[in-house]
Amino acid sequence: MNTTEDRPQLTNEQINAILGGNSTTEVPTILEGTDEVESDTMMLTKKLSENSLIGLTNKKMLTPTESNTLIEYNLTESNFKGEVKVAEVESELVIEVPEGNTYIGEFMTDLPDNVMFNKVTTGSGMTTLALTNDVKYVIAVPYVNLLLNKEVWCTNNSIDALFVHAKGHREEDIYSYTGNKIMVTYDSLHKVTNILKENRDISEWKLFIDESHTLLQSAGYRYKAVTSVLNNFKEYGSYVFGTATPVMDKYKLKETQSIKKCRLQWSNLQVVHISRKVCSNNLNRAVVSILNDHHTNKTEGNAHVFVNSVNLIAQIYKGLKRLDVKTTDIRVVCSNNDYNTKTLAKEGLAIGTVDSTLRGINFYTSTAFEGCDISDANGVSYVVVDAEREHTAIDIYTTLPQIIGRIRDTRYKNQCTLLIDPSNKFFEPLEKFKEEIELHIEAGVSLSKNYNESNNRVLRKDLMKVAKYSNYVIYDADTDTLKSNENAHLSDMNSYEARSNKLYINTNNPKDLTDKEVNNSITTQYTHSEVVIDRNLYLRADAREGKKFSTKELLKACCKDYLEASNEVEAQKILREYTEDDAFIGEAMRLGVDRIKALFYVKSKIQAELNFTDPKTKDSRKLKLLNTLKLKVGQWYSGKVIKTKMKEIYDQQGISNKPNIKHLESIYEMKPSVKRVKGAHTRGVIVTAIKLKVNN
Repeated sequence: MNTTEDRPQLTNEQINAILGGNSTTEVPTILEGTDEVESDTMMLTKKLSENSLIGLTNKKMLTPTESNTLIEYNLTESNFKGEVKVAEVESELVIEVPEGNTYIGEFMTDLPDNVMFNKVTTGSGMTTLALTNDVKYVIAVPYVNLLLNKEVWCTNNSIDALFVHAKGHREEDIYSYTGNKIMVTYDSLHKVTNILKENRDISEWKLFIDESHTLLQSAGYRYKAVTSVLNNFKEYGSYVFGTATPVMDKYKLKETQSIKKCRLQWSNLQVVHISRKVCSNNLNRAVVSILNDHHTNKTEGNAHVFVNSVNLIAQIYKGLKRLDVKTTDIRVVCSNNDYNTKTLAKEGLAIGTVDSTLRGINFYTSTAFEGCDISDANGVSYVVVDAEREHTAIDIYTTLPQIIGRIRDTRYKNQCTLLIDPSNKFFEPLEKFKEEIELHIEAGVSLSKNYNESNNRVLRKDLMKVAKYSNYVIYDADTDTLKSNENAHLSDMNSYEARSNKLYINTNNPKDLTDKEVNNSITTQYTHSEVVIDRNLYLRADAREGKKFSTKELLKACCKDYLEASNEVEAQKILREYTEDDAFIGEAMRLGVDRIKALFYVKSKIQAELNFTDPKTKDSRKLKLLNTLKLKVGQWYSGKVIKTKMKEIYDQQGISNKPNIKHLESIYEMKPSVKRVKGAHTRGVIVTAIKLKVNN
């Protein structure tokens, strides 16, 4: 059902509660034949040429004489700028992009007709071509933010286009519009279609479904939007489904299964480096630590964080706020609805747009994953995969190719870091994942059956509460009935297998390709590591909020942060902050970090040395130390033995003084005396009186 970006799927507990011993209709065997997903290692060891056109025995070059195929799919010479080869490989049309081209508009005048068009890489100008050529286009996009982003671009480039969405132009604006470019959200496509059918010749218009992979992703929770597209695309003279993230054939929506596939074969693709960092202790704190490093310039660049959860953004900011990060340092781009507005407002955050002022830390939900152009030469991409929100963990892997390269001009374009909670479903074996999907399917079927057949108002109300949190159930308000959503499992399974998808970026800088293999089969390079959370960062923040820590813990943290300070000003600031938490820290640091470490951060030992070295109390403290010898009146002591014991005291306290019996004159009256010990004359002293009694 259609709810917020944070709507979770059914938990196993909810599934069990729904099933509850009730009989269910037989669940169709829709998961049979699923291939095992290749591991990252297997993917990395495949030959780079495995999927390229070169060497494929079933490659068939299409010639102008095969005009029926070329005309049907708008791939004739009139649609190309210069010589462009088209081949057919395993029933898929392949357009070989001329070497040196970076954008589709450089070698084509229009997109192909009536195909599922795989542009392979983001940022290749597919939408730009549709907005700038002479073809009458209705361009359907999944999110309002994407539409608004393109509206700004059209304004800046003097493009006449009408933008239609729930809060945008009204129906009368569509009637009166005389231009040939209409951009609309999936949800509102039926409005545009109906008006064009009523008021104009809709066969003159071409429908471009941009970011078409989101149809499958959204099938579980934006049913009306998806239905609006699937029920209307054949009404137009021609259509094209465009994406850089094609859906696997076995998981396609049934309405799109028979559509011809077509893809581009680029010659200038660059390998993408994905760093998977597992946050084994605390996902939120790990993310906060990383973002704070950007904020304090310990890590270069501005952070761009892609996460499909507004709640998680709010939680992360709570952690950042404790580290003195201000709301003015943050930008959040998400759907502008009441739920998101209220959730962010609790933390003092507002909803921005992709075109709003750039910040040091930028958050994006799924509304900006596809199609939006982000400009930041110093932008660093992070993707947060949160296991506690099942559907967001699933979605993020499928949209990863969209996120790569979303920051168009960054010098870190081929780099991305995944921050992962290790308990998310994508670390499960395929069979276990499939079993959980089957449980969700069974629960959806059972839930729908029980709701539709029951006359008990209380039971129906309880079942509806559960249905609101399930991707596997669709509610029909007109008939007040529920039905199982057959597309939700396709989305989840496709996303699971997309973990190992190859990712590409395009480059128009020849220097980027130096010493790199260039091939359409380049496999994403993954590196694995674990996020090490800076515990001191949180210790200091917790202490400021009143949480008590031992002096030893604070001293360790202070010494570490003090040594890592980039300059003296920062070091003194750190010292002041820790001293506010515990006044003893400021006193202890007078000894220096090395000496504090040598004393094992023990307060009593540090205090003893402070007492001895303090000019104001040095003498009395020294006397206290030496008084621990406990010499007795009338007794003879070997000079060597006394000095040895004095040295032990000095060493224990880190005193550099060389032991000397004269140091005892302030406490004892002594007279020299030589005594034969074991047959040898031994120098020593006899204590004749105690001059000053010092309590220990």
